[in-house]
Amino acid sequence: MGFKPLKIIIYGIFPTVYSTCAPCCSYDYFSTCKPGYSDEQISEYPDWVLEQQDFMVKLLGELSRFGRWVRVEVVSGDSIRGVYVALRYKVGKGPAVIVGNRVFKGEELSIENIVNYVGLLIKGGEKPKISTTAQ
Repeated sequence: MGFKPLKIIIYGIFPTVYSTCAPCCSYDYFSTCKPGYSDEQISEYPDWVLEQQDFMVKLLGELSRFGRWVRVEVVSGDSIRGVYVALRYKVGKGPAVIVGNRVFKGEELSIENIVNYVGLLIKGGEKPKISTTAQ
């Protein structure tokens, strides 16, 4: 019997230079053709986009300690999926993190708040629901 990991959505506007052209394309061909391409592109983004990227990277590092108990999805606000997430969870402007059905945004949006809440759900007896179907 398997378990259903806790769903976490990290929502924001992130530099597209990190996106690959397709799920099957995991190699950065642009940087191979033009060394320094990524650094050049990153320098052109406004500070607030880079701050959201840094926040996401730090949060992913902290959430990695929960291993298989969490399933993290990063959703960019400038995608169709991002529009859906923004409307469904009423995130408004700015970045947000959705843990289960709880939305962290604005003043609540801190790595410490999110990690503590995830830890509470996982370790505090409110573990993700056990799936009765074979995976």
